[in-house]
Amino acid sequence: MRLVDRVAIVTGATGGIGRAIARRFAQEGADIVIVYLRSPLANELVQEVQTLGRRAIAVKADISNFSEVNQMVQQAVAEFGKVDILVNNAGTSSVRALLPEMTEEDWDRVINTNLKGCFLCTLLAARQMIKQRRGGKIINISSIAADTTYAGQLAYVASKGGVNSLTRAAAIDLAPYHINVNAIAPGSTDTPMLRTEKEALEKRKAKIPLGKLAKPEDIAATAVFLASEDSDHLTGSIIVVDGAEVINRTYD
Repeated sequence: MRLVDRVAIVTGATGGIGRAIARRFAQEGADIVIVYLRSPLANELVQEVQTLGRRAIAVKADISNFSEVNQMVQQAVAEFGKVDILVNNAGTSSVRALLPEMTEEDWDRVINTNLKGCFLCTLLAARQMIKQRRGGKIINISSIAADTTYAGQLAYVASKGGVNSLTRAAAIDLAPYHINVNAIAPGSTDTPMLRTEKEALEKRKAKIPLGKLAKPEDIAATAVFLASEDSDHLTGSIIVVDGAEVINRTYD
């Protein structure tokens, strides 16, 4: 168990990847702050973590809102006394429109969640970690989309490119405080969101040299490594977990 007595905040914790990370962290000994916005599954996940012998609370928060993120961190500290790990997993790819058809609202919705939300959570969790003087681990969930592109996904691609740059810059700024900042860039992953796009799913799967989609548990395993002492000398890195999808990709 590599995360015994650590406290981890996981945003978007009720989604496919977020849920797998929360579950795996609990199996590794961490207490979990389950951050959600609309999902009815938060309390169910709290109970699941508790059955694994760890503590958990569910916190509703809009991660693009400073005051709600601040309250999220304060609730974590009030309940568990500290914050050791932050996983910036919450995100959206809901806007699908070619550039000429995009609206300002489309852009803001994706950027505010995927990039501003990542910034705010990193900022406020890092301030708490600095106050504690115990170091910490921050893990951002990016995407291979940051290094490739998809038609109709301009805002999503831009946001994930921003997450990668934020990761590298934050790693430099937080290194003096022994806070490691890294990102995981999943490829096509078998989540409920992707399963709704059956045709696109099969096309993506055909381009993965390993011949299969990533599982949420694959991403969670990498997150455990980044959250543990095994990664103490790793910071500012983007770890791609995609079965070689991105380097095998042919551009349309």
